[in-house]
Amino acid sequence: MEKSFNEIEEKQKSIYNENSLKIFQTKKHMKLKEIFDLFDSDKDGVISPTNIDLHRVPIHILEAFTPILHELEELNQDLNFEEFSDAAEKLLKTLSVTEKANIFGINRKNSHSSNKSFSFQVNFFENETLF
Repeated sequence: MEKSFNEIEEKQKSIYNENSLKIFQTKKHMKLKEIFDLFDSDKDGVISPTNIDLHRVPIHILEAFTPILHELEELNQDLNFEEFSDAAEKLLKTLSVTEKANIFGINRKNSHSSNKSFSFQVNFFENETLF
């Protein structure tokens, strides 16, 4: 039995969404690893409350991840990457879109620059269809 165009289109959308999600998850994992490495000053694979060089960490990252650092200090325990990643996932859910964009390096203002222009021309064809 032949599939309808809508069924095929829905399956393609699903595949695209899955691929997009995989790409997003990979990028997020890489960024969290990059941030973890900033906090892991001595490169021993754990973030220690007594051994963080905050001078290496950009201020926007420091501000966003302060709750994790406070908890780390209060509990006086080390975090490996998996634990840091879990805590960061919970933290990200509480942040605004702007804060997340700052963390992941997304500058929305530059994406729609005012000095870019776009023009188009509409051509009408009598008695012709595109499909």
